[in-house]
Amino acid sequence: MQVIVRTETEVIVEEYKKLLSRLAARVAADDIAAALRKVREGKKYFSMESFPMLTTDERDLLKSLEHKVQTKLSKKERKALGEGLDKLFELFIRGLDIKTTFFDANTGFKKASDETLKQLELGEREVEKRARGREDALPMAVPPSPVSKPWDDQLQLSRPAAKPEFDTVEVFYGTDRKRLNDEQGNTKYGSERGDLEMGIFAASIPRGHTVGEIERPGWLFKENPKKHIVVLGIKPLDGDAFFSALHETVTDSDEKDAFVFIHGFNVEFDEAARRTAQMAHDLSFKGAPIMYSWPSTGKIEGYIADEENVRWSIPHLEMFLTEVISRSGAKKLHLIAHSMGTQALVEVLRSLKEKWVVDGLKLPAVNQVILAAPDIDAEIFKTQIAPAIVGYSQRITLYASSEDEALGVSRKIRKNQAPRAGEGGERILVIPGIDSIDASSIRTDQLGHGYFASTLPLLTDLYYLMTQGFPPEKRNLREQVKNRIKYWVLPKSG
Repeated sequence: MQVIVRTETEVIVEEYKKLLSRLAARVAADDIAAALRKVREGKKYFSMESFPMLTTDERDLLKSLEHKVQTKLSKKERKALGEGLDKLFELFIRGLDIKTTFFDANTGFKKASDETLKQLELGEREVEKRARGREDALPMAVPPSPVSKPWDDQLQLSRPAAKPEFDTVEVFYGTDRKRLNDEQGNTKYGSERGDLEMGIFAASIPRGHTVGEIERPGWLFKENPKKHIVVLGIKPLDGDAFFSALHETVTDSDEKDAFVFIHGFNVEFDEAARRTAQMAHDLSFKGAPIMYSWPSTGKIEGYIADEENVRWSIPHLEMFLTEVISRSGAKKLHLIAHSMGTQALVEVLRSLKEKWVVDGLKLPAVNQVILAAPDIDAEIFKTQIAPAIVGYSQRITLYASSEDEALGVSRKIRKNQAPRAGEGGERILVIPGIDSIDASSIRTDQLGHGYFASTLPLLTDLYYLMTQGFPPEKRNLREQVKNRIKYWVLPKSG
């Protein structure tokens, strides 16, 4: 039988078709059609604002499709994609059955016979075979090989064979989400508030992984660790077991280092877990990756609740970081927070610095503090927060972008419409003692909010910052001056 191998453009249209089919199963067709008309008018095919009915997984898919468009398609292919999506939307709005069609970049939509569907399925298998032989990695780094740890038996995972078809990344975690169990009795964490817990989870990284991307399955397929980043297992541990394992991982690493990642608004536990594992893998981090997950609702409409929850979480984060600093054995500890997560981190830093100074103790060796797209009032950050946290670590880096529409929305929903600290361009904050990096030239998802860990230029900059300790002058950045203070601009890639 002939094999039909689809182009990237055709694959993206097909994924969009699956998304619409899934929506149609639970959302009124008129509501979807109204959203599609809005999208067609503005040509914003991946606009989250146009699809308030999307689940977290559906938003992830839309983000991944946008990433593919920006990184893999030429200008000509993007034009063809727009035409294909316009036609797909037209078919749906007219009430036609889109499940029985397939998109050809040259001839448009066609009726799919049973034989054609089989040919397309064979084509997908062929693409998967080719992908197994592809390796994407940072130019200066080699992904670490899976290493068995003494606590592997506690995770109760099936380890890869001698020649694994995916890498396994083990990540330590702290969380104050409520613990749940699924139907099989596996540990899960929800969006409600809970007690502070610690543990280890394992996640798969497919051999065909693309740097910066979180590979996820289409709607008709299940998670497969050979193809997707999958949380393989979560194991809660008591404090002594947790810090014993963490200390061993840190001391076994060359640099005796660790990083703690604190996620932002609208993020579920598993989503944060996949992002942390992807970062550790793409940065080829040899120390201990750690995630702290506060109880975000995982919903766009949950912004106010998320802001209340992240502030509720501050004392728990402080307890966790205090223990990590004192019991991990880390000589270098990097603290990374994104978006709303920065609100918690800066308050903890202020508190810890005051306590260490008051008690007459030596400040702990926090190496890098990285604030990515901070969703904090810019004036408050400049006048109250920055003076309190500068000098706590070797370096503080603030990544900002004028293309961050999520922060723009955050500003507009407030009565005073105060600028946010993560806004770049003309609004970029320049503060003595803080390295401000304007990443406005880099755009990934439709909201431009997740750039810090999903693009090669940013990951490369993080690599040099965290593993080499390079100052901005030694990284691939362009120096600028505002109010007689230096800041840096990330140049356009390609």
